[in-house]
Amino acid sequence: MPDLSEAGGAISTQTIKTFKELFDDTVMSDKLTSWLADIANSWLIVLLGAVLAMVLGYIYLLLIRLMGWIIVWVSIILI
Repeated sequence: MPDLSEAGGAISTQTIKTFKELFDDTVMSDKLTSWLADIANSWLIVLLGAVLAMVLGYIYLLLIRLMGWIIVWVSIILI
């Protein structure tokens, strides 16, 4: 909902408050719309989580590549 607080005297703050309440009651009462709005509001967290997961995944793969021979030889010796 656009912020119309700087619109001047044409729209009162009570009217804006009423419109926001009606919007929340009608549109946001649907579960799917509410879930999509939550995702839209938390886009930064979702983006950071995805980037962090990729970076940590690549670091893990690099460590496995560098230390894989140790894991193989230790398991051969233990067997």
